[in-house]
Amino acid sequence: MKEDVELMPFMSDPNRIQAMKILSKMMDACYFSDDEERLTLCIFRSVDYTKRYGIAAESSRPMAALGIVLQQVLNDLKGAGDYADYAMKLMERADHRPTQSGTLFVANWAGFPWVKPVKELIEPLRQGYQIGITTEEADDASWGIFFSLWFSLQAGNSPLAPIEMEWSKQIPRMEAAGQVVHALTGKAAWKCVLTLCGKFDQADRVIVDRETGIGTTPTAFHMSKGFENYQQ
Repeated sequence: MKEDVELMPFMSDPNRIQAMKILSKMMDACYFSDDEERLTLCIFRSVDYTKRYGIAAESSRPMAALGIVLQQVLNDLKGAGDYADYAMKLMERADHRPTQSGTLFVANWAGFPWVKPVKELIEPLRQGYQIGITTEEADDASWGIFFSLWFSLQAGNSPLAPIEMEWSKQIPRMEAAGQVVHALTGKAAWKCVLTLCGKFDQADRVIVDRETGIGTTPTAFHMSKGFENYQQ
């Protein structure tokens, strides 16, 4: 399919282009409300439209998101990596900066971790963060910086102090922007890093208030519990 991406025409029907934009917004809503069935439907519909009618500005992100289905439902880790690669090719061809942050985040979170060393994902995620900040794609930008920091810790090739310092800057920014999910999971990860740094008193002062996120962000809730287990 990689060769097919390079030969694909661009979507020209204005109604289908609008449909791709709506599907992109629906993907976000379904993800944050934990509506897995509709999220899957939106991903497959977007990918189907791209294959049948050509490349739209919103084509690359759902192509990368297909990796979520492949690795979580079908246990097809190689397939998840392949579709992340296709997504990057679509992103390059579409050359639409407002969708690049989301594509870089999803591809390097859902697809590439299964086929590439974690340390190779850090810079693309930070690049997506920088793009998202300039294009006001705040959610994708925050997830990009979140996973770049977490992967830096996992890779073990970065000193802990700069990672901890970056968390101390990013979490207040997330809270000020009203990003409950990002701040919830970010605080749990930050506590983890503070503990590894030996800053136990500071770690105890970071309060992970799940009550603000249990109803609407169950995924973040479970992630925060995982980080606490890691911390212990």
